[in-house]
Amino acid sequence: MTCCIFCIFVLFQAAIVGYHTRQVLYFGVKNKYCVTCARKPENKNHTCFKNWNGSSSSMEAATIVEGFLTSEEMYNVQYARMIADGDSSVYNSILEARPYKNLTVKKIECRNHMLRNYCNKLKDVATTSVHKEVSNVDRGLHLKMRRILGGRS
Repeated sequence: MTCCIFCIFVLFQAAIVGYHTRQVLYFGVKNKYCVTCARKPENKNHTCFKNWNGSSSSMEAATIVEGFLTSEEMYNVQYARMIADGDSSVYNSILEARPYKNLTVKKIECRNHMLRNYCNKLKDVATTSVHKEVSNVDRGLHLKMRRILGGRS
Protein backbone atom coordinates (compact mmCIF):
# COMPACT_ATOMS: atom_id res chain seq x y z
CA MET A 1 0.00 0.00 0.00
CA THR A 2 1.28 3.49 -0.78
CA CYS A 3 0.23 6.68 0.92
CA CYS A 4 0.69 10.39 0.20
CA ILE A 5 1.96 12.34 3.20
CA PHE A 6 3.01 15.82 4.13
CA CYS A 7 5.47 16.82 6.81
CA ILE A 8 5.22 19.42 9.51
CA PHE A 9 8.38 20.63 11.20
CA VAL A 10 8.29 22.37 14.57
CA LEU A 11 11.67 23.04 16.19
CA PHE A 12 13.03 19.58 16.91
CA GLN A 13 9.76 17.73 16.55
CA ALA A 14 8.49 16.34 13.30
CA ALA A 15 5.23 14.71 12.31
CA ILE A 16 4.22 12.72 9.28
CA VAL A 17 0.53 13.28 8.60
CA GLY A 18 -1.54 11.32 6.08
CA TYR A 19 -2.74 13.55 3.25
CA HIS A 20 -6.07 11.80 2.80
CA THR A 21 -6.71 10.68 6.38
CA ARG A 22 -5.26 13.75 8.16
CA GLN A 23 -4.08 11.30 10.83
CA VAL A 24 -0.67 11.55 12.48
CA LEU A 25 1.23 8.54 11.17
CA TYR A 26 4.52 9.27 12.88
CA PHE A 27 5.70 11.73 15.49
CA GLY A 28 9.33 12.01 16.46
CA VAL A 29 11.28 14.17 18.88
CA LYS A 30 15.01 14.80 18.98
CA ASN A 31 16.58 16.24 22.13
CA LYS A 32 20.13 17.48 22.51
CA TYR A 33 19.67 18.30 26.18
CA CYS A 34 18.53 16.55 29.35
CA VAL A 35 17.71 18.71 32.37
CA THR A 36 18.45 15.95 34.87
CA CYS A 37 21.83 15.19 33.32
CA ALA A 38 22.68 18.90 33.26
CA ARG A 39 21.73 19.49 36.91
CA LYS A 40 22.99 16.23 38.43
CA PRO A 41 25.46 14.48 36.12
CA GLU A 42 26.15 11.87 38.79
CA ASN A 43 22.49 10.76 38.81
CA LYS A 44 22.38 7.73 36.51
CA ASN A 45 18.98 6.49 37.74
CA HIS A 46 16.68 8.58 35.58
CA THR A 47 15.03 8.44 32.21
CA CYS A 48 17.33 10.48 30.01
CA PHE A 49 15.56 12.25 27.16
CA LYS A 50 18.71 13.23 25.31
CA ASN A 51 18.62 11.26 22.08
CA TRP A 52 20.59 13.39 19.63
CA ASN A 53 24.25 14.36 19.39
CA GLY A 54 24.33 15.65 15.81
CA SER A 55 23.83 19.19 14.59
CA SER A 56 20.59 21.03 15.28
CA SER A 57 20.00 21.62 11.58
CA SER A 58 20.02 17.88 10.84
CA MET A 59 17.46 16.99 13.52
CA GLU A 60 14.35 17.42 11.39
CA ALA A 61 15.75 15.48 8.46
CA ALA A 62 16.82 12.63 10.73
CA THR A 63 13.42 12.51 12.41
CA ILE A 64 11.50 12.37 9.14
CA VAL A 65 13.86 9.73 7.73
CA GLU A 66 13.27 7.71 10.89
CA GLY A 67 9.52 7.95 10.23
CA PHE A 68 9.97 6.73 6.66
CA LEU A 69 12.21 3.86 7.76
CA THR A 70 9.66 2.64 10.32
CA SER A 71 6.53 3.05 8.16
CA GLU A 72 6.49 -0.52 6.84
CA GLU A 73 7.10 -1.99 10.28
CA MET A 74 4.47 0.19 11.97
CA TYR A 75 1.69 0.23 9.36
CA ASN A 76 2.81 -1.94 6.44
CA VAL A 77 2.74 1.26 4.35
CA GLN A 78 5.21 2.90 1.99
CA TYR A 79 5.06 6.67 1.66
CA ALA A 80 5.22 7.24 -2.09
CA ARG A 81 5.06 11.03 -2.07
CA MET A 82 5.80 13.77 0.40
CA ILE A 83 4.41 17.28 0.35
CA ALA A 84 6.94 19.62 1.90
CA ASP A 85 8.39 23.10 1.76
CA GLY A 86 11.34 24.02 -0.43
CA ASP A 87 13.87 22.60 2.06
CA SER A 88 15.74 20.02 0.03
CA SER A 89 17.85 18.65 2.90
CA VAL A 90 14.97 16.53 4.24
CA TYR A 91 14.13 15.15 0.81
CA ASN A 92 17.80 14.49 0.03
CA SER A 93 18.15 12.65 3.34
CA ILE A 94 15.17 10.46 2.45
CA LEU A 95 16.65 9.69 -0.97
CA GLU A 96 20.01 8.82 0.61
CA ALA A 97 18.39 6.55 3.21
CA ARG A 98 16.42 4.65 0.54
CA PRO A 99 13.70 3.54 2.96
CA TYR A 100 12.02 1.28 0.39
CA LYS A 101 13.70 -1.20 -1.94
CA ASN A 102 11.33 -0.85 -4.89
CA LEU A 103 10.08 2.73 -4.49
CA THR A 104 11.65 6.15 -4.83
CA VAL A 105 9.82 8.78 -2.81
CA LYS A 106 8.67 11.76 -4.87
CA LYS A 107 8.51 15.29 -3.50
CA ILE A 108 5.58 17.61 -4.11
CA GLU A 109 6.12 21.29 -3.36
CA CYS A 110 3.71 22.64 -0.77
CA ARG A 111 1.25 25.00 -2.46
CA ASN A 112 1.17 27.37 0.54
CA HIS A 113 4.96 27.74 0.60
CA MET A 114 5.12 28.22 -3.17
CA LEU A 115 2.38 30.87 -3.10
CA ARG A 116 4.00 32.71 -0.19
CA ASN A 117 7.38 32.74 -1.95
CA TYR A 118 5.78 33.85 -5.21
CA CYS A 119 3.93 36.71 -3.47
CA ASN A 120 7.09 37.80 -1.67
CA LYS A 121 9.01 37.91 -4.95
CA LEU A 122 6.17 39.81 -6.61
CA LYS A 123 6.14 42.35 -3.77
CA ASP A 124 9.89 42.77 -4.13
CA VAL A 125 9.45 43.57 -7.83
CA ALA A 126 6.58 45.96 -7.12
CA THR A 127 8.33 47.86 -4.34
CA THR A 128 11.68 48.46 -6.01
CA SER A 129 12.23 51.95 -7.33
CA VAL A 130 11.29 52.79 -10.91
CA HIS A 131 14.30 53.59 -13.10
CA LYS A 132 14.34 56.47 -15.60
CA GLU A 133 14.75 54.18 -18.61
CA VAL A 134 11.45 52.35 -17.91
CA SER A 135 8.73 53.24 -20.42
CA ASN A 136 5.55 55.05 -19.36
CA VAL A 137 3.48 51.89 -19.94
CA ASP A 138 5.80 49.83 -17.73
CA ARG A 139 5.86 52.60 -15.13
CA GLY A 140 2.03 52.60 -14.99
CA LEU A 141 1.95 48.83 -14.54
CA HIS A 142 4.63 49.09 -11.89
CA LEU A 143 2.59 51.64 -9.92
CA LYS A 144 -0.58 49.53 -10.22
CA MET A 145 1.29 46.53 -8.84
CA ARG A 146 2.51 48.64 -5.92
CA ARG A 147 -1.04 49.72 -5.06
CA ILE A 148 -2.44 46.19 -5.35
CA LEU A 149 0.34 44.58 -3.32
CA GLY A 150 0.49 47.29 -0.69
CA GLY A 151 3.89 48.70 -1.54
CA ARG A 152 4.79 52.37 -1.65
CA SER A 153 3.03 54.30 -4.40
